[in-house]
Amino acid sequence: MIRSGSSSRTTPRPPHGSSTALESSLADAAERVQLAEQRTAELQAHATAAQQRAKDQLAKLGEATKQAQARAQQAEREREETRKRADEAIARWHAMRGRTGTLLTGHCVIDAATGQQAAAVAATTVRFGTPSEREIAAYVASGEPLAVAGAFTLDGRGGWFVDGIDGDHGNVLGVSLPLLRRLLASLGFGVTELWA
Repeated sequence: MIRSGSSSRTTPRPPHGSSTALESSLADAAERVQLAEQRTAELQAHATAAQQRAKDQLAKLGEATKQAQARAQQAEREREETRKRADEAIARWHAMRGRTGTLLTGHCVIDAATGQQAAAVAATTVRFGTPSEREIAAYVASGEPLAVAGAFTLDGRGGWFVDGIDGDHGNVLGVSLPLLRRLLASLGFGVTELWA
């Protein structure tokens, strides 16, 4: 105890070496605070990076969703177009069955060397059979009449529903070979010259 003057007051003395211990404790605490601050900064950096990855993934997901929606809309448009063509094919078969129609096909041959050309139209009469509603529905469901002009083919499933033709069957298929031979001859070419 230390006494001073008339009053007696006691001031505790730090034990020997205790200021060094206090300084050491303060240094340890400061180091722990610094480590905690570093760890907090690292965690914040990881959190920021994770947020950015999440945003990137969300953007990719959003783009993928937009693309999927666009594909779904395109598929729906195609389904609607197919339904429309199917309805048209059914209506056409209702109009054609049991009747006769004349198919006209234009042909043109051009001599590339001289520029001369020869053109003509071939006509073939088609006598359609009388398929039942079930047969028409099945034929249209096959897809064949949706992919060809006139909603029928002679050389495919539609041939079952054609009773006969008058004229060149090739004209119905797309090219009248007899007419093409005559057009080539009018330009001075024999068809056998093309075989070589």
